[in-house]
Amino acid sequence: NVLKGCSKIEEIITPFIGTPKRLEYFFNESGYKTEYPSSLRHVTVTGGEIASSAFENCSMISSIDIGINVTSIGHAAFERCTGLTEITIPDNVRTLGNFIFSNCTNLSSVTIGDNVSTIGERAFYECNNLSSIKLGQSVKTIGKEAFYNCTRLSAIQIPDGVEQIGSYAFCKCSELTSINFPESINTIGDYAFCNCEKLTTLTIGDRVTRIGTTAFAYCAALSSVKLGIGVTEIAFLSFISCGLTSITLPTSITKISSWAFKDCKDLNTITYNGTKKQWNKVEKAKGWDEGCALYTVYCTDGDIKPGFFKRLFHK
Repeated sequence: NVLKGCSKIEEIITPFIGTPKRLEYFFNESGYKTEYPSSLRHVTVTGGEIASSAFENCSMISSIDIGINVTSIGHAAFERCTGLTEITIPDNVRTLGNFIFSNCTNLSSVTIGDNVSTIGERAFYECNNLSSIKLGQSVKTIGKEAFYNCTRLSAIQIPDGVEQIGSYAFCKCSELTSINFPESINTIGDYAFCNCEKLTTLTIGDRVTRIGTTAFAYCAALSSVKLGIGVTEIAFLSFISCGLTSITLPTSITKISSWAFKDCKDLNTITYNGTKKQWNKVEKAKGWDEGCALYTVYCTDGDIKPGFFKRLFHK
């Protein structure tokens, strides 16, 4: 409680050394139901670590400067800091916790340094004003729900070297129009891009082996998809209710699960990079193409047109 009663303080510069380390203990011995001075706007941390929940719920703070000696930032360190509008994580920081900026609803711009390897779970969960983010070159993993419901994020550059995109990572990013998939990516989790309503095209690299359940479901503007030569499975509901008109499938495909392309009402072209015999051997679960258009499968040795009964009963 070293700053207890300092009701007009505007700025704090601290090395954040000691236990406990949360900001509330500067103002309240117990840390229970702390009332921060409404005047506090700026905090600078000069070194060491920023502990878990260090600035959680500090809604009055508008800027936080992270010094060159800070090496790690704990879980939920800035969760619900609704006054923050931008932040830079310098290159000296190597570790970011989960939930780090979760529900920072006015955060619009983020730069992450080149030594961070993981964007943790719910790192930017429901940061619905986030419009600009730069990821560092060492990122390998984008965690579960990392950018869930970031409704103003229209584009993101995923660096070469990223290997995993977790479940729900970009789900409900309704303004996302484009995203690159570097060749390093091998995993796209379930629901990863579900309800990305403005996403238009996709090219998936050769190291991805499975398109996750509901991974691109309800992407209404998604018209064209090209899958890499490593994909073996398109999972349940992967592309349900997408705006697909065409898709390119590799010969590595062995299974298309139920309702994978359900209600893709404009899908008229499937380009398969193998023979008609190979296409017919692909396991296709019941209802995989339910509600699709009268598509043609273009194989290397000829085309497969819709059959008589499919034409007859097509709605």
